[in-house]
Amino acid sequence: MRQISALSVVHGVLNEIGYRRLKDKAGILDELITTNSTPIESRDLPITVLLVAELLGKAIMHIHSNESVTSLFEIKGF
Repeated sequence: MRQISALSVVHGVLNEIGYRRLKDKAGILDELITTNSTPIESRDLPITVLLVAELLGKAIMHIHSNESVTSLFEIKGF
């Protein structure tokens, strides 16, 4: 059986079937990483939710001030 350490998604939209599949596949996926850009419940599953409000606020301020949005991110190799 193949094991996945972590899976990352931006908008983690899970319905009942999705939650059931994650629960049934326990042990294959160690962690699901998503943002709180859409409501999500962990339901005792290995789901890590990253908060995006501060980043979105800073991005809006940078755009309003005609500043670089790219400067908000750490880009490896650059």
